[in-house]
Amino acid sequence: MKRSNSKSLVITGSIVGILVLFWISWAGGIVPQVWQVNSLLKDDPMLQEYPYKFRAVLLASGVATLTRPYDMQVAPFEFLQVIEPELAGKAPNDPAMVAALKRLRAHEARAARVAVNHTAADGVEWVLDRAWYHKHDIKLPPKTVAY
Repeated sequence: MKRSNSKSLVITGSIVGILVLFWISWAGGIVPQVWQVNSLLKDDPMLQEYPYKFRAVLLASGVATLTRPYDMQVAPFEFLQVIEPELAGKAPNDPAMVAALKRLRAHEARAARVAVNHTAADGVEWVLDRAWYHKHDIKLPPKTVAY
């Protein structure tokens, strides 16, 4: 490559880099808000004792998006049987399963309160933690896309 071409590439790359930095600063900068929410969740004493670790995956427009082990398509019962093996084979209305579900919901509510304690979060939205199921070799139904 000729010396003038490599010089042009360096100059063009520098200009593009400077423009990207200006755009980032104009858009509000790179703020590690998701990391901060995850740190709050990790440090909470009540959440530390629970086997499932709630995580923030996004914080935008005042809404913290947190993971949880169930959604409208995936009931929490298979998850509960993994984290509490003594529940294996129990029906959803079994008193032990109902108690485990109440514990899950209490920890979920606590995670939401902790996330909203972050100055940039006014609310919480939930997303299924598909990675948790993959890690535990549990098949999930395919994602459905609504238009």
